[in-house]
Amino acid sequence: MKIAIFKKYILIFIILIGHLSCKNNSDYKLKKIFKDGIRTEILYFRDQLVSSILFDDKDRLLKYKVLLLDSTIQEINFDSLGMIKTIHKLNLKDQQINNSYYFYNSGNLKNILPFKEGKKYGVADEYYDITGYLKTQFFYDTSGSYYFSIFFSDTSEEFFLDFNKNNPNSYLEIKKNTPEKYKNLLLREMEKIGLDSLKQNH
Repeated sequence: MKIAIFKKYILIFIILIGHLSCKNNSDYKLKKIFKDGIRTEILYFRDQLVSSILFDDKDRLLKYKVLLLDSTIQEINFDSLGMIKTIHKLNLKDQQINNSYYFYNSGNLKNILPFKEGKKYGVADEYYDITGYLKTQFFYDTSGSYYFSIFFSDTSEEFFLDFNKNNPNSYLEIKKNTPEKYKNLLLREMEKIGLDSLKQNH
């Protein structure tokens, strides 16, 4: 995972250099906007927006967005020290898609959250800062609500399972999509409490 993130840093550096080098190309136009202490540089290629960079009043990089070849947008947000805080993939409606990455102040990976058209969908991972071990996993359905979660100790040798009582589809989602080693434990617990009392569809 660390190697993949390191490669992403290299890619970001190359893209930033590309943004700056395009200023001298006649096919590109650079527009600058100053508002509330924020400077935004927007790069156009033949009148199509290609990328934008935001700086604060101390000329520190805050955000970088670039249009990719597959017509999606990569957005990178930085803290005041220039460390990457988040990396998002967006569609042209500015909705989060695919995986979003969140980082601790230390620079270590904190979360990987999966999105589909602006809603969480799939398995979201959270990691411990120091050890890098898996800390939690949340499983999301198509509505953007989680239906069950796993909490791991900092040694990842012990775990605790929980289901979302407020999601009426938790039982069906667990039955259909949950890994076998967790499924029966969760289903038995829900059935023991009573699916009707939990207001579960079944």
